[in-house]
Amino acid sequence: MRVNHRFLVLLQNSTELRPTVGFIGNIATVETNGGTLTEYSTADSYSIDSVNASSNADLFPLAPAAVKKYLGQNRLFFRDVNWFPDFRDTAALVRQLYPVISEHERPFDAVIALNPSVVSEALGMIGPLTVE
Repeated sequence: MRVNHRFLVLLQNSTELRPTVGFIGNIATVETNGGTLTEYSTADSYSIDSVNASSNADLFPLAPAAVKKYLGQNRLFFRDVNWFPDFRDTAALVRQLYPVISEHERPFDAVIALNPSVVSEALGMIGPLTVE
């Protein structure tokens, strides 16, 4: 029996520090079936926020005191959900918030965070890739 899995990947920019490594600049949704990639899409975190923030700001949770103080925001937008040092807290908030602000209702099996150095190190281990 083949198993379908769905992942939300947070692509973090480690040059703009946040508690879980870096700023969430982009996200990817990835679906697999039996270990084979079947579907994926990417989105810019600002576009996710802008679609909802102007007309539905109340969809986003109230910002913690530090976000209000240092970022000047009253709401915790998707791009800043990784404000919590424990990634489990960030992943739980992402699982709660993403279906509300997007049209994706099916839950994710996992939330994964990647930064450029992880991708660079992985490519260093597997060697060069050829893209047709």
